[in-house]
Amino acid sequence: MDKATEQRLLKHAWTYGHFRNPAYPETHEVKQDDYWMLSVDNEIAKQAIESVQLSDVQCDDLCHSYHLRGLDADGDAGPATLALLDIPRCDVPDFAMGEDEFGLTGRGGWSDCDPEREHHHEVVIKFDDRQAPPKWQGYMSEVKAGAVKISADMGLSVRYIDWNSDENFQSSVRFEFIRGGVVGFYYLPQGSGCRTIPRGALDTSFLPDVETAIILWIHEGLGHGVGLQHRAARRDPEGRLRGIMNPSLVRALLSWRGDPSEGDMRRLYTGKPVEPTDPTDPEPPTPDEPYVVATFKAREAGQDFKVITGKKGGGFGDF
Repeated sequence: MDKATEQRLLKHAWTYGHFRNPAYPETHEVKQDDYWMLSVDNEIAKQAIESVQLSDVQCDDLCHSYHLRGLDADGDAGPATLALLDIPRCDVPDFAMGEDEFGLTGRGGWSDCDPEREHHHEVVIKFDDRQAPPKWQGYMSEVKAGAVKISADMGLSVRYIDWNSDENFQSSVRFEFIRGGVVGFYYLPQGSGCRTIPRGALDTSFLPDVETAIILWIHEGLGHGVGLQHRAARRDPEGRLRGIMNPSLVRALLSWRGDPSEGDMRRLYTGKPVEPTDPTDPEPPTPDEPYVVATFKAREAGQDFKVITGKKGGGFGDF
């Protein structure tokens, strides 16, 4: 492997947090100024690469294509591992790059900011579709309805408002062109507290079929937006793929039940179904039990913070 390819792989591992995976504590000693000097044969580098291999179900699929067998996560950087770098993925890191925590509190619907509504399991999402490609516009109603339905099944009421609405909201999603093979991302602008709103974006050049669009929409606009981290997808006993929060986009089943993130959704939103709302319904249903407010750990990236979730209270585990 030439040095340029080595550095590309190590940069990928660093950028997406694989020198911070709690399962590989020795990698935590590597600093940003040092990782690029490592060889892929270095033992610590191999641990970070092994973390990369285990983080995405598509590495296993690539092993079947290249080696006619499943993934043997050993940190060796072969053609399957390198091919993973070319697959479009979410730009949110897989593991925390820093220790700063920010509460996903928003305005108007979260208990820390509005105690009178502490029993509401609801999120209002401001949606800016002004740059949405025509293909997305053609199935947008179906995409939003799918997100509303599977969230309600786990106890979370979701409602969308237009980009020019004056109503309070807790999260927002827009369309924009994103470079570098990234299909979407979520970030928390600088600052914290009740006036800090997590914001997401979807790539205008990515034109999937409707089922894939629903997965991407739920991954970015609901998954990261309500406090979920990446979790590698897996196949259930029937061979069906489960993993809405897989780092790269996969055709997983459209349900949190049986998904690797099911436990996270239960801890955050009880897992008790509520009546689905119409995406434009002004009065979403209100479950009776309070929820745990998700928190974020963030790493600085220019003027923004790229989001990844952390632990607080009843929290949820690292990936």
